[in-house]
Amino acid sequence: MLFFPFFRLRSIFAQGSIAGIGVVELVIFFALYLGVVQNYRLPHFLRFNALQAILLDIFVVLCSAVLNLLGLSAPLFGGLTPTAIAGSGIFLVAILLSAIFVAVVAASVYAIAQSTRGQYAEMPVISESAYRMLP
Repeated sequence: MLFFPFFRLRSIFAQGSIAGIGVVELVIFFALYLGVVQNYRLPHFLRFNALQAILLDIFVVLCSAVLNLLGLSAPLFGGLTPTAIAGSGIFLVAILLSAIFVAVVAASVYAIAQSTRGQYAEMPVISESAYRMLP
């Protein structure tokens, strides 16, 4: 009963898409970008971390879009049988998706740990992009 409101939000998030574009994700993206990153009254540290989160999300969206264009993600969410896994490269795609997931989770945990210590999270490509985009 305690988590009932969260399940309602989850159903709104899962069903809130128009033509395959997640409306809730788009609203969160613009709210974070326009409300936090472009708000120069907020501290640079907060805007920098918000921009890093946005860039990580863009990385995940680009990876899923490339896999969808190549037709590699659809077989993963259909019924997987042992013969389908052995007969095609689905196993390699599953490993690739797992590696992307682990990389994004590791980057997020590292950024959260650095932020709680009051330090900037220095991630090779993401931090450089965030520094370039923020004045």
